[in-house]
Amino acid sequence: MKTKTLIFGMVIAIISTLTISTARAQSEPSVKVVHGHEKNSIKVIYGYDAEESVEVKFLTADGILETDIIKGEDFEGGFIKKYNLDILKGNIFWVEVDSEKLSVTFKMVPYKDGIWIAQLEKTTYNHPAVAKR
Repeated sequence: MKTKTLIFGMVIAIISTLTISTARAQSEPSVKVVHGHEKNSIKVIYGYDAEESVEVKFLTADGILETDIIKGEDFEGGFIKKYNLDILKGNIFWVEVDSEKLSVTFKMVPYKDGIWIAQLEKTTYNHPAVAKR
C-alpha cells in the first residue's frame, strides 16, 4: 500500500512540474532584446518562424523615433537584427516588436558605457478567432 501511495505521489509531482514549466514557457515570449557587441548597440532576436512582416519600433515618451519593417519572408527559426543606438545618448526608450502572432514591448534603460538593459514590459498574443459550427 505504501508503495502505491509513493508511486502515485511521484506521478502527481512529475505532472505538476511539467504543468508549471509549460505555463512558464508560454508566458515568456521568444522575442528578446540583448546588448550588442559594440558600444550603444542592441540586437533584437525574434524566435518564431514568420512568413509575415515584423515591425520593430523605437519609442520615447514623446512618440515614435523610428520604425523598421522586416519584410515577410520565410524566417525559419526566426531572425536576429542589430541596431545602433548612438542617436539616443543614454535616454530611456522602448522597443516594440509587432507581428501577426504577438506584440512585445521592452523598456530599455542605459546601464553604463553604452550598455543597455532590456526589461520586458508587456506581451500580447494575437490568437486568431475560431468559430464553432
